[in-house]
Order: sequence, then C-alpha cells, then structure tokens
Amino acid sequence: TGSVCLRMILDSDEHTAWSQRMNLDQFVRGKNKEKIFLGNCIRGSKGAVLSFIIFTDRDGSHFKLRVEPPVKVRNWLPVPLDSVLYRGDKQLLKSNIDPDSSLNIHNVRNSNELSLFLRPRGYNWGESIGIPF
Repeated sequence: TGSVCLRMILDSDEHTAWSQRMNLDQFVRGKNKEKIFLGNCIRGSKGAVLSFIIFTDRDGSHFKLRVEPPVKVRNWLPVPLDSVLYRGDKQLLKSNIDPDSSLNIHNVRNSNELSLFLRPRGYNWGESIGIPF
C-alpha cells in the first residue's frame, strides 16, 4: 500500500501547499465501483483552503482517479455573468463567467456560511440571485 498527496497549480505564480496524505487503500478497497473523496490544499500567502474532490472509478482491476473542484458553476446564458462569493459578510471571490464557460469554486470545505451571488452583466446587484451552500 502507499499514499498520495496532491498540490494545485494556480494560474498565478502563487503556490499551494501539498494536500493531506491520502492512503491509496481508501481509493481501491471495497466492492464499490465508484467512490468520492474530499481533500484540500492551503493557498500559500493567503492561507485560504482550496478544496478538491477525487472520483475513483473501477474498471476490472484498474482504477481511474479524476480530480475536480467541489463546485462548478456553468453559464448557459448567452450573456456574461458577474459572480461574488461571500463567507458571511466577507467577500472571498469576485469573478466573471463568460457564456458557455465555467467557474471553479475550490474553497468550500468546512464552510456552511458560503453564499454565491450571480447576476447578468449590466444588472444591479439588488436583482441578483443568492445561492447558499
């Protein structure tokens, strides 16, 4: 048996710390064909937690691991969306989501106070949609 650690590569020059050590037996043990695990990395200078999900898919004696963000917001509208992610009253992330594009949200671990606000570009925030999670 062995273990694995993951580290996120960000678009900026900033680095993340390695994730917690995960025992490979957790991914392959049991008869379930699919398993899901939640892990996290710490963002260097800001100390923010960046979460990820590992999906395990079993095909006979082979295992495939797929790493994804825990929340992905897809814009199916023909106009850009503005988005703001809050924890309580603190703004964590402000972003634009172009049509037919996605926004990956990684910092959701241990946070039941997160809210994501979305609005079509050009509208007031008073007309936005709030999504708690």
